[in-house]
Amino acid sequence: MKYLNIIILLLLTTSFYSCNDYLDEIPEKSSGIVISKVEELDALLSKNNFSGGAILDNNFASILCSDCFEITPEYYDAGLSAASDFIESYQISCWEMPYTSNTNVLTSMWATNFESIYLANLILSSVDEVSGSEEAKANVKYKAHFLRAYNYLELVNYYCMPYGKSTLSELGLPIKRSTSYEEDMHRASLEETYNFIEADIIEAVKLKAPLFDNSGRKSWKETGATVNALAARFYLAKEDYETAQKYAEEALKYGNDILDFNNSSEIDQTFTMCMADMSMVPVSTWWDANDGELSLTIGSRDRSYYSKNNYYMTTLWGIPSQKLLTSYNQQYDLRYKYFIVKEFQKIYFMGFYADKFTRNIPGYGTYGNLYSTAPNVAEMMLIRAECLARNNHPNEAMQALNDFRKYRIANNAPDEVLKLTANNKDEAIKLVMEERMREFPFTLRWNDIRRCNFNTDPNDDVTITRNFYNIDQYSVDTGNIKTYTLTPQSRRYAVAIPNADIIAGNGDIEQNKY
Repeated sequence: MKYLNIIILLLLTTSFYSCNDYLDEIPEKSSGIVISKVEELDALLSKNNFSGGAILDNNFASILCSDCFEITPEYYDAGLSAASDFIESYQISCWEMPYTSNTNVLTSMWATNFESIYLANLILSSVDEVSGSEEAKANVKYKAHFLRAYNYLELVNYYCMPYGKSTLSELGLPIKRSTSYEEDMHRASLEETYNFIEADIIEAVKLKAPLFDNSGRKSWKETGATVNALAARFYLAKEDYETAQKYAEEALKYGNDILDFNNSSEIDQTFTMCMADMSMVPVSTWWDANDGELSLTIGSRDRSYYSKNNYYMTTLWGIPSQKLLTSYNQQYDLRYKYFIVKEFQKIYFMGFYADKFTRNIPGYGTYGNLYSTAPNVAEMMLIRAECLARNNHPNEAMQALNDFRKYRIANNAPDEVLKLTANNKDEAIKLVMEERMREFPFTLRWNDIRRCNFNTDPNDDVTITRNFYNIDQYSVDTGNIKTYTLTPQSRRYAVAIPNADIIAGNGDIEQNKY
């Protein structure tokens, strides 16, 4: 048997280095531990799900860029300027993407996701050299292909132009098939990048591992549900709606249990939180308008996820826009009741900076300020509804949409609120996209806007406008208010690659053009 020296320390600490270190590092035998069994490689994949079973990334754009987020001069003057001085947050939220190249590589998507890609490549290059059954080795390969595909899809949705007929020749990502430092680091085209992701997905969906076993739900590791859900998300972005629907339905066969917001037994949870003055404050898991307690989303919501992948906002939270707020039926939509927190700055800073705020600033409540982008049951139900609508089956699409809404709308709502209707394809698409916005405001909405503004359907285009202070490379100029507009086909849908990684690439990695 040939023993492998795999660098565990490298995999757990690479977030302290630039991405080029992941891409070009040559493992040294003296710094690793011996891996000889396929079960140990499988454990490495599970180890990648750190932080309580969640993969942490830094997808700032998903919170800050969409029309669900709102930053105003009034909010800035009311306390955000003192409490949130991370200039990149304001630059991204107003789509000043050229300035985002100055981001700290320690908090960049480029760094965190290429770490996982390195791990996937390490496992794929090692699995044939360890002991174990052929079936076990095949399953580890499928999981590694999933890990690489997932992270590449996250990266391409962050640093590259959206997928569409007009963008196929645009810059994609460096294609890393191995851990070799000699591998080419030039960016492939967007079409080549998507083809690479698709090849990984084709391998990943061969995984048939169940979502449930005797120990319960296994959302902390890759299963058949996870890989099929990723495939559904991928083909939705490519406008292959028939294939996306097929994979969404396949994912739902592995698990379709969804949290019912009408079931009070599932949402009655409370805890205490230590504030800045060391006082212990009782916090409800939901906003309660009667007693004024603040809200965080409940942990049991995780049961609807097929895997766990969270991103953490350090200085700004999901501040709901007026568009988002008015999209909810505020009387009957339980998401508005449970997640819209009117005094969110108190929770977000746990009492710190309390004297800095002169007014309350609302927020979309989440546990520990974590927003999960992981594939889940709700997403698959809504992908199915959207695919039916886009393939001109409006009645079936509305049936699928209303099957979902019964878990989100109060059961005492009148039929005209609970059961939506559409007269044609375009009306059905509009209703499904609005539902996705309400369900995924600070996670998937940004990706929805990206794909809608570059797909072949002109009826679903979205233009976003913000009024905020003028922003330059280093500061916010409170002396001048500027109107920022993001239109379809703009080049500002792609965040700039960190300068440190451009430099580390020795001229191979080309920066985005704006």
